[in-house]
Amino acid sequence: MMEMNDFFDLRKIAPLVRSYVLPESDFNPQGEWSHRYRMFQLPGLRFNSFGEFSIQRSGTSENAFQLDMKMERNALSGFKHYTAVKMLCSNDALSTPQQWSYEAKTARNEKASPYRNTGMLKSAVYRNGAIRYRIGRFSSTVPAPNPFACKTGLFDAVQRLSTEASQLSFDYMDEYDELSADHVLRYKGTYDVQMKNGVEPLSCFIETGSGTLPISYWRDALGRLLFRISGVEVFALTEADGIPISYDDKRDLSIRAQKETEEGS
Repeated sequence: MMEMNDFFDLRKIAPLVRSYVLPESDFNPQGEWSHRYRMFQLPGLRFNSFGEFSIQRSGTSENAFQLDMKMERNALSGFKHYTAVKMLCSNDALSTPQQWSYEAKTARNEKASPYRNTGMLKSAVYRNGAIRYRIGRFSSTVPAPNPFACKTGLFDAVQRLSTEASQLSFDYMDEYDELSADHVLRYKGTYDVQMKNGVEPLSCFIETGSGTLPISYWRDALGRLLFRISGVEVFALTEADGIPISYDDKRDLSIRAQKETEEGS
């Protein structure tokens, strides 16, 4: 069995991983599903939740499918930053976006009007090696000659990747409109990991590239993405198709993880 210290990213959230109860429901990454993630930060030795991310896959056909995604992040003075996205994707290895629209705002709650000038509605279409963006009456075009993937679309793509596939090279779109070059996604390995109800095989994929810290994706035997870890940011799956998932997320979690690391070194 893999020791938690063998992987720096999992080691940072070791108590969470050991307390995690895998969903008992079936999962087909090629079909329709809905996942919700809690977003955590680990500055210093603190472990703080700073928002939630939900992603739903639907309208699946041989060539395409739709992703509906929402992100809610804590802001100052009781406000939150909201993003809502509808994205039509190619049914390929990178879940390549074909057209999408997203609405962003800062507000007191999800249904409230945007605070001052924080509201924005933007749409985009990818065609013939270029992305055309539109905001109201204004439009712009950005060259996109290489294969590319969206940061949140990779939550879908990594669940469908074969562990026997070659590494993927692509450009990377962060927050639905900023492209950076030369990213690579590769299979690292499958490891037996101690979780709440016993030892479970978790597969790890690693993404590296310009403009971002290395990212590790950890999925279960059915392909469900459980953890996305990059630097001090952690996404943990908290709900799968409406079924809540139990795990330890106490604020002293990072402190306990650090102590375990020191004792095991």
